[in-house]
Amino acid sequence: MSALADRIARCVVDQYAKLPKRGKPAAKGTGPVKQEWTVLAGFVVENTQTQALTCVALGTGLKCQHRQQLSAFGDSVHDSHAEIIARRALV
Repeated sequence: MSALADRIARCVVDQYAKLPKRGKPAAKGTGPVKQEWTVLAGFVVENTQTQALTCVALGTGLKCQHRQQLSAFGDSVHDSHAEIIARRALV
């Protein structure tokens, strides 16, 4: 990755690390560590004068609802992929 890409990724991961543990993946099991995981996506803005990066939105997730679970009223989130959740947070 490029240096900028590394800085952007670090910015998003650092912001995620600041969030409370509630709802985050955790280590489980005995013996060899079995780790839960999730997908993380974020939006970052750069101050072009200082090159400072700020994570302005992030989201986690990796699933969609099945067609049978869709609401006819549009009152539920259908796509819970990290990119979609992060975009919803941004707008």
